[in-house]
Amino acid sequence: MALFKKTFTLLSFLLVACSFAFGQDVLRVGATASSVQTQVTVIPPYPFHFQGLIRQQGNAVLLQNLSGNALQLKLRFKMVSIDGNVSIETKPGTRSSQPINLAPHASLRLGFAQLGEILTPQQLVVSGMRSEDLLSSQPMPEGYYQVCITPESYTSQNALGQEACSITFPMMSIEPPTLRLTNLVVNDTVQQVTPQNLIFQWNTPSNLNLGIMASIKTTLKLVEVPKGVLPEQAILNAPYYSPKFEVKGQTMFVYGPTQSPLIRGRRYAAVVQLTDPQ
Repeated sequence: MALFKKTFTLLSFLLVACSFAFGQDVLRVGATASSVQTQVTVIPPYPFHFQGLIRQQGNAVLLQNLSGNALQLKLRFKMVSIDGNVSIETKPGTRSSQPINLAPHASLRLGFAQLGEILTPQQLVVSGMRSEDLLSSQPMPEGYYQVCITPESYTSQNALGQEACSITFPMMSIEPPTLRLTNLVVNDTVQQVTPQNLIFQWNTPSNLNLGIMASIKTTLKLVEVPKGVLPEQAILNAPYYSPKFEVKGQTMFVYGPTQSPLIRGRRYAAVVQLTDPQ
């Protein structure tokens, strides 16, 4: 199940996206005041199990030797959920059977799949999930994650560069959709129109098999946000009779004149929920 929500006011539809940004190939780079600079890339579509993440082409580590010396490296791997409930880390001293050789001032790109020798359950410390699930197609606990890499000397645990981490990315059976209003927005406001006609659209999650899109159930919920109340609170505390609209196989809903009229000047929150039938 995946959620995305927006808040808005009739007459002034204040668009406030409440989600992590994802799907951007942006890197956080380790500092250069060391022998090795590291970059970690994780690209969409984001799989929802560990082996899919490791095998996916494009997920990689870039190492750059900033020194004039040839280096022999091993890599310390860490993958953590942002909420801190799940972590997967290589055991101290874990190394592959052969060192990573990096010539002076040279760069080397390694796909995650090339790190497979150190990413077995025997080499990893796992918390928040079962270690045996790492080898299967069992989904990871849903959430947002980062992969971090630290280059170390092959013969010791001395770090040869600072830890570098990927972007924050979702691992979910369905990625959260992005909800938006397609009505003309001027200065963060949407003018009231007669007859009532608000068009909500959301994207198809990039990790969703298009073959099952027709069976995905989408629920759009609309609630009023009282003054001084956060949109999240309004959604969670909304009465059961708040308007809900269900569609299948669609990425759009028109809130038109047959729906309850929205009142000029009041604030509303909308949330869209995609449910996997499996």
